[in-house]
Amino acid sequence: MLIAAFDDPATEERFRQSFYADGRRLRLEAWTAVSIFSLIVGAYLTFFSPAESDRSTLGPLFLVAVALSSGLGFASQARPLHRRISAALFVGAVGLQVAVLMATRIVLYRAGHDPLPVTYPIALSLVLIVTQLRLIIVAPVIITFAAAISVTEALTIPMGVVERNTVVLGCAIAVAALVSVHRVEITSRRTFDADRTYCALANTDSLTSIPNRRHAEQRLRAAVCSPEMAPVSLAILDLDDFKAFNDSHGHPAGDARLRSIATALQDAAKPDDFVARHAGEEFTVLFCRTTPADARLRTEALRAKVATVSAADSVERSTTASAGVATLVGTCPDDAADETAQSLTRAADQALYQAKATGRDKTVAPVACVPTAAGSSRRKRARGADDISTVSNLRARCGRMRFADPPLEAQFREQFERHGCGSRLVLAMATLAAFAVTITVQTFLITDLTAHDQMIRIALIGCDAAGLVLAMAVARMRPRRFGPQLHILAMAVVIAGLMTQRLVVPVGTDLVPLLAPVAILVSLALVQIRHVVLLPSIAVLGAGVLGAEMWVLPGDAERFIAVGVGAIVIIIVARFSFAMERLLRIDWERTRILDELGRTDLVTGLPNRRAFIDALRARLSGSEPVALLLLDVDHLKAYNDRFGHAAGDRFLAATGSALAAAIGPADTVARVGGEEFAALLVGPPVGSGESADADHWARRADWVRAAIGGGSERSGEMRGAVTASAGLAIARPSTGLDDLDAVIDDLFERADRALYQAKHRGRNRVVVAPARVSAVDESGPTLVG
Repeated sequence: MLIAAFDDPATEERFRQSFYADGRRLRLEAWTAVSIFSLIVGAYLTFFSPAESDRSTLGPLFLVAVALSSGLGFASQARPLHRRISAALFVGAVGLQVAVLMATRIVLYRAGHDPLPVTYPIALSLVLIVTQLRLIIVAPVIITFAAAISVTEALTIPMGVVERNTVVLGCAIAVAALVSVHRVEITSRRTFDADRTYCALANTDSLTSIPNRRHAEQRLRAAVCSPEMAPVSLAILDLDDFKAFNDSHGHPAGDARLRSIATALQDAAKPDDFVARHAGEEFTVLFCRTTPADARLRTEALRAKVATVSAADSVERSTTASAGVATLVGTCPDDAADETAQSLTRAADQALYQAKATGRDKTVAPVACVPTAAGSSRRKRARGADDISTVSNLRARCGRMRFADPPLEAQFREQFERHGCGSRLVLAMATLAAFAVTITVQTFLITDLTAHDQMIRIALIGCDAAGLVLAMAVARMRPRRFGPQLHILAMAVVIAGLMTQRLVVPVGTDLVPLLAPVAILVSLALVQIRHVVLLPSIAVLGAGVLGAEMWVLPGDAERFIAVGVGAIVIIIVARFSFAMERLLRIDWERTRILDELGRTDLVTGLPNRRAFIDALRARLSGSEPVALLLLDVDHLKAYNDRFGHAAGDRFLAATGSALAAAIGPADTVARVGGEEFAALLVGPPVGSGESADADHWARRADWVRAAIGGGSERSGEMRGAVTASAGLAIARPSTGLDDLDAVIDDLFERADRALYQAKHRGRNRVVVAPARVSAVDESGPTLVG
């Protein structure tokens, strides 16, 4: 029952703030309904009560007390209040109104009038169940309220059978309902943790583990329109001749050098600086509250740090960097943040290429940029984790409570129903236990039933128990397609048995309080049943229960109030169920989008290195033969140096589209570096021998490689033919392979060596890695090339 907090106190505090904020609307709606009903009861006591004392004294006092508690409840949700103070005030408001109801009930009873039903304060205390407060707050409060109501009732009012049954059942239901509070908080914690993890992945470079381009662009857009950050400077650092370093030492050594440089830059940067990997061998650094002269000096210090990186990896060859720095003078309006950030990036990019054109290994800082005016931004930026995964935008996308894409809707439903099975099972067991306790108590209290009535009662109890057992069986049923509908049917059987016992059996109103069937309806809203199934069911069953209550039993003030309380409780929990499903849809979609962003290259829209490794691992675990193809666009670095990053990005995007069109439906292509792509080709090959296999793979690889020329035609910017070099490594995976990571490293190493053989042999060709058996596991797959 205990819920483990996050290890990091700051993370735990952020979760608590988010969890409490998400429930604010629910608390306001529930408290509005409760307050309106209480004011109606107060108006009845003040203006329509048959007793003069009620109209002259009790009614006005009740109205004043309810108004005070209601005002306290609404004031507790004011946004400036701290979360802890707000929660304490809200719980205090609920407690004050429960105390007012119990005091009014006692006064009415002693005056000889129809008292308020004890169901009223019990139901009011249960409002805390559906207002998204943490379990550690709700559990002791609910238990304290239940104990206080029970003790007060026992000491001040002679308790009949119905009162005892209501109090016992109410306390049992209150404790059982804590299961729902536990499930809601556990689910919210898991969603928050997944969201945090996927957000970090979406904003982190998979190779260097520092912020990526997406994250840098978000920070830059926020900084250029913030007066607190001004002046803002952007530096772009490009490693000199790093392509030659990769060609001489291979990608593994190049990757190790990039990781070392990224670590060195982060260590050398000041706390306010923001270091990110822009692409390939390029890094960006965002300086805030820094003059142009200081920005240039700090960039020089970072360049000097780059030059010292060589001992951190196995290659004793120093690396230098060229840098361009641009500074923004002033700030821009929010609606011009995109264009201003792009202008600042272009200015830094131009300064960088001026540094490279005038000898490299230097820093160039041009004239400062001027912010873009409001409303002048015309270019639509790429979608990022900050604008398409925020809750504000997702609320509109999930407002119809159904995803437009049928496969997405099916995935959400499957997960939603799976999580609801546990809640349905636990609540069915808890309800069965609560009924067992209530029936046991009734056995000692009810002695005046005839044998015939006793037999009817036993049969109806058996019907209720069978319905609850059916609900438990349905919760464990596979598949879950009709699980919610069958659970509702089982609960309808239980409700029918309870209402029949209440309305047909003599002294049935003493045996079964109205709270019992209402509690069953409440439980339906706490077990994750989709609203399109739940809301009509609750409406029909609720109307049947409350309508039968008013139709069969004599009407009086106490019964009207009890029915009204039941209706308010049903409406509140139905609204809670709708709101929780909507929130879960938003969280699920946000997590899905963040996962997608964390696995997608920002420039090309292709899978990134992380997603490609996962796809390769999955294929190696299967039975199909696969081949790994590494491609490197020839001389793209020189093109970037001449025309800038914007033109290079457009070409890379067109190349990604061409490669995606050239591969087969089972294949995967990804961008794994600056101008480097990887393709996962899936067999089976047409030939039967190894040489035929190698020829087949080589033909397929050359077809994919040739598609890069089509990318240049699509971009319309490259002058002359664009070529690519490629290295191919082949593997025949088999089931039972133990060390997949080692085999993946082996494939990449062999493909990388073949790639650089292709470059050394004149570029614009495919080289197949030589055949050999992996040293990782001699009984594993044969690696052929």
